Amino acid sequence: MTAFSPCCPEGSLPAANDNVQMKTPEGTIVTTTPPNDQEKPMDIYVTGVADLANNASRIVLIFSDVFGYTSGRHRQFADSLAVALGSGTAVVLPDLFRGSPPMQPVKLPFGLLNFTRIGDLLGFPGMIYKLKYKCGRDAIIDKAIKRSVFPFLESRGVNLAHVGLSCVGFCYGGWVVTRCLADLENFRYGVGIHPSSFEVETNVHGGSMMDLAKHIGATPLLFLPAGNDSGHIKPGGDVTATLAASRGLAETEISVPFPQMTHGWVTRGDTSLETVQRDQDLALDLTVQFIKEHHLQSIS
Repeated sequence: MTAFSPCCPEGSLPAANDNVQMKTPEGTIVTTTPPNDQEKPMDIYVTGVADLANNASRIVLIFSDVFGYTSGRHRQFADSLAVALGSGTAVVLPDLFRGSPPMQPVKLPFGLLNFTRIGDLLGFPGMIYKLKYKCGRDAIIDKAIKRSVFPFLESRGVNLAHVGLSCVGFCYGGWVVTRCLADLENFRYGVGIHPSSFEVETNVHGGSMMDLAKHIGATPLLFLPAGNDSGHIKPGGDVTATLAASRGLAETEISVPFPQMTHGWVTRGDTSLETVQRDQDLALDLTVQFIKEHHLQSIS
């Protein structure tokens, strides 16, 4: 990515290459058609517990980065999260973009295939348009989640009035996490991993991340920012300070930075690098700890 990306900070990792894929996804992709044909069909990746109504005591939604849910390590992370959280966990990864992610790098001719950043650069105009006009609050929160994801869960027998949902988001998906916690009472806590919450809310949609933080209030939220992510969501930043004050916690309990990592390292990082693999594992561990802790609090 480059400096003028409206979503990712300067120096972010480009689209994932073959080094990112670790293993074949273990879950199932289900195509769901929203009731009354309100919206287009949506693919949803489900892993962990398949019987959501009878066997799932915990449901975690994952929201992808701008490259889409089938890119990089999204599905592998979902599989690993389901295993790490243990029996009774269902992890649901919806295609919020319905087959057309905002960032679609231009595929270059043979001989230029390794110039991934050039392909990304050529895909920027389309991403800017889609983020601003196709991926705003109405399209994602109201149409994708409330009109497609929630009906899918209910069709599987999930009682949304009684099951507290949690969510995890990467990059753009980190913004979706913050909007879910602010706007939808069904979500009780969430984690943003190298999140672009500040960039999307302010640069793309002209909103205020501080106002969003105030709406989130005491709802548990954990940021795991990369070294080049916004200082607003790191310890010492105004957004982190606001969230910490709302919950009566230290800022280091709200945000755990990964200073050696580059934005995108969990979903798009080169897993052949020891430091990247180490911090991918640590990000998963911190996410698991946070979800377990707040799941117990939510049912106590």
